[in-house]
Amino acid sequence: MKAILFLTSALLIFNVPSFSQDIKMDGFTVKDYASLEPKVNGNNIYRSDINHYRIKIPKSWSINKPNSIGVEFNAVDPLGMATMNVHVTHFDNPPKKDAHDFPVSEALNGFKQIMPITILLESKKTYVNNLKCLHVKVKSNIKSLDDDYYIITRNYVFLRGNRMISLTYQVIEEFDTEYSTIFEDSVLSFVFEDHLYKIK
Repeated sequence: MKAILFLTSALLIFNVPSFSQDIKMDGFTVKDYASLEPKVNGNNIYRSDINHYRIKIPKSWSINKPNSIGVEFNAVDPLGMATMNVHVTHFDNPPKKDAHDFPVSEALNGFKQIMPITILLESKKTYVNNLKCLHVKVKSNIKSLDDDYYIITRNYVFLRGNRMISLTYQVIEEFDTEYSTIFEDSVLSFVFEDHLYKIK
């Protein structure tokens, strides 16, 4: 599990398109969910029948079709200032490590390969609903012909069986404080639901 696994989350920023084809690499698979039509229930909860988890989408946000390979859905706030994604990687064999074993340096290097001007703001090995989780928060400079601005990315990585699920929240830097509680509430709603399915 090298930096490439974190790259799959970092790539979401650039909306790497889906091509209706899974990507198989040495030891793991990144699936294409382009055919999904994600929906939330009346409580704004998205439930994955494919990867067996549920998560609450922030109130008034829109949930959209996957925008990148490996992404199960994309959600955007009404003002277009923030976004969230859930990215899933499937391992050929369950890893012997857990989320707390991931080196933060690999996560940071993964982001830097995509966005060279990236600095680490925070990292911690924590728990969410009794699940081990690695949380990495970075600040990155995005430059194009017309734009030059900073975004804040919060990445939460979980391991469960042969799946690595990465929650990625991004916001323009000026709105980071305003959106931090919204992001935290969504993360705290994340729960695996394997007990509702027959796991092979």
